[in-house]
Amino acid sequence: MFKNAKSIDQFPIDKFVGNAIVIPCQDKTEITLEYLQTFEEKIAQADFILFFTGWQYKWNTQAYFDDSPTPQ
Repeated sequence: MFKNAKSIDQFPIDKFVGNAIVIPCQDKTEITLEYLQTFEEKIAQADFILFFTGWQYKWNTQAYFDDSPTPQ
């Protein structure tokens, strides 16, 4: 992604292990700060934040490339 930067396979595996929170976003077109603030306490305890958009269900369709939810 960045010129002269490490690729993901060059990081130790323990960089990708930790506590995570999954934030449901499948009914969102925008992931707003106000929405994220409702998870503030859990986010503070997490090492990783995962956004569940349900977008995988659109795989192999034109809809997959249209209007995916994004942070604003």
